[in-house]
Formats: sequence, C-alpha cells, structure tokens
Amino acid sequence: MPLIISGAGREAPKRSPIGIYDTGILCLRCEEALGATDSYGIDVLLKRFGQLFLPKSGLGRTVGFEATEIANHRLLQFLIAVLWRASVSSQDFYGGVKLGPHEDAAKQIAFDVAASSFGVFDAILSKWRDDEGIGLVTPPLLNPHRERWHGVNAYRFYFGQVVAYIKVDARSFPEPLRRNSLLNASTARVVSRNIATSKDFGAMVSTTRGSVKAEEARRAGRRGNTA
Repeated sequence: MPLIISGAGREAPKRSPIGIYDTGILCLRCEEALGATDSYGIDVLLKRFGQLFLPKSGLGRTVGFEATEIANHRLLQFLIAVLWRASVSSQDFYGGVKLGPHEDAAKQIAFDVAASSFGVFDAILSKWRDDEGIGLVTPPLLNPHRERWHGVNAYRFYFGQVVAYIKVDARSFPEPLRRNSLLNASTARVVSRNIATSKDFGAMVSTTRGSVKAEEARRAGRRGNTA
C-alpha cells in the first residue's frame, strides 16, 4: 500500500490502497478503453517487476535492470495515459502537471490501441535501491512534477519503487540517458538509484517534517479554541 506524501497544502502523509483517483475524469466506457493499457503497465511496473526484470551488476552492486519480454511502446503508452489523466485531473496532488498544447496529443496516444508514433513523448525508468539500509517499509507516492534534463522538459511520476521520467519535448533526452529510453533501447531498461542520496528522499523528509509541524500547530489551535 503506497504512502502518499504530498506537498499540496502540507497534507499529512497517509496510506491509500489505490493511490490518487479522480472520478471526474472519465466515463465508464472510456475507462474500459484504457483498461488493457492500464493493466499492462501495472503488471510490468508493480505486480511482476521482479519476475520480468533481471538485475545488471557493476562495481559490486546493482546498477540497473533489464527485461527482454517487455513491449516498450505499450509501456510508454501506459505512461502517457497516466500523464494525460494527471494533466486533466482536478486533484491538487496532480497540480504540477500541465501539458498545455500537448494535452490533446497525449489523449490521442492514450486511446490509440495501435499507437506507434509518440511525437514529443518518451520515458526513462529508474528504481530505488537502499544502500544505507534505510528500510522503507512501504513505497512512497510523491507529487508528480515537471523538471528539466539539460533543458529537456519531463515529468516525474512514481510507481511503487519505480520512477518514470516522461519526456514532453521535441528534443531528445541527452546522452547517455537517451540510449536507455523506451523509444531508443532495444530492451526495457531501468537505472538503479540510491534512495538515500536522491532528491526524492530529501523531499520526503522535508514534506513529512513540514506536515507534522503543520498538524501540531492545528492541534494547538484547536486546544486554544476550546480552552
């Protein structure tokens, strides 16, 4: 069950069995149209990652993972479908995702059962490793947000311990990232990252501390009002 850590309104971290869901985005028929795409992505990234991806070692540690039985274009379509839904969502959690002129293109790819051309979209995947033995008992789910890779625009999304960096830019990812992207690699590749030294871990700690302080202030205010 993911631990939702949101910077929106300094909300306290909380667990949710289904993550963030917006009932106002799609009709039942539209949800059914995306069902196969969603099932494929969830199966690959969340349910069977350990079965599908084999670890790649270097310098005495795991440096990445690789899978030969993954259809990269289908996985990318899933990521674009998630990206599009985040862009049109009214949930504060997805407030940092705004596709603007690329929103219609993302929607078209999401619903195209034979999608083969992805325009400005591409993606790179990474997976956290715990070199310092922090011992995360549940995967955190942080707000997706926009960032730049040497000037190239991308959005960061979280799927359990896997992080997806979804490019929304006519330019390619810079090397050596480009060779590991879903559109350019011949196999599905996932880069391994140490969570303790990542900006994500720093954001988790900072947001959690801020949320705790905000909650303590609210409780103190309530006690003062009832005194």
